[in-house]
Amino acid sequence: MKKIFNQSVALLFVITSLTSCLKDDTMVLDPEKSSGNVVEFGNTGTPSSPSGAPVFAYTPTTLDPDVPTTKFTTSVRYAGAEDVAPQDITVQLAAAPEAVTKWNAAYPTAQFPYFQMASNQYSFPSSVTIKKGEKAAYFDVNVNTSLLNKAQSNVLGIKITSTTAAVISGNFGTVIYNLPIRSIWEGSYVYSVNNNYGQIDANIGSYTEAGIKLSTVGPNRVRVQYIAQTYSGFVEYQFNGDNTAITEVKPYNGATNYAWSIQTFTLNVATKSFNIDWTFANRGLREKWVRQ
Repeated sequence: MKKIFNQSVALLFVITSLTSCLKDDTMVLDPEKSSGNVVEFGNTGTPSSPSGAPVFAYTPTTLDPDVPTTKFTTSVRYAGAEDVAPQDITVQLAAAPEAVTKWNAAYPTAQFPYFQMASNQYSFPSSVTIKKGEKAAYFDVNVNTSLLNKAQSNVLGIKITSTTAAVISGNFGTVIYNLPIRSIWEGSYVYSVNNNYGQIDANIGSYTEAGIKLSTVGPNRVRVQYIAQTYSGFVEYQFNGDNTAITEVKPYNGATNYAWSIQTFTLNVATKSFNIDWTFANRGLREKWVRQ
């Protein structure tokens, strides 16, 4: 591996995990539960909402861009004085775009605001029934991945609109399902770089190495460790939704964001390979990424 040079600004990342408390389906969480039967959404996947979020959010799955349709299973659950539903409880469901609007209003500076899926991009039943003697009703949500914008945060807000024999939970009667899409550019590459224009940096020179990995860090956004495989830090590459352009390259080291500009690029979606000429702190970089 090439020698990595540390800059004057030390690389220091404090990773703060924003998690919400997992709700225990056996516990009484809402004031309404002490006075009668309550219906709420069950846990599905990984909680993805920070403490104090206006709506509870889950990440049930990561979508594969090469699979046109995906489904995940979620549930509505009974909670109350009795351990199981004392009678059949029919639960009406509907999309909740207003929940997504509320979320975005709470986080106006988020790098990737949430976008509620259009009605042709998903399907789920309009009603489900928790049978007498059972605690939950499970149902599938179908997602048309091929119709989604790969460069945005696609989510689906769902709410319980009514029930035949229970109170709708005040805390968990509405939920947002966050459905990230793995970037097609995630993977392992043979990486080549040549600093033959702009400010010439002898530390960079001309260099090739196999096994360099790009990882998804946002909607169609991938990250590599080390800048030009020479300096400490990271570089993030932002691709547009239809994979026809690179719209941003962000080199950074700790809290330091370096000046950058894109000169040219070529993309080959079939081979998941690309070339890009861009500058990092005035250093001209010609990079070639060939998928392994």
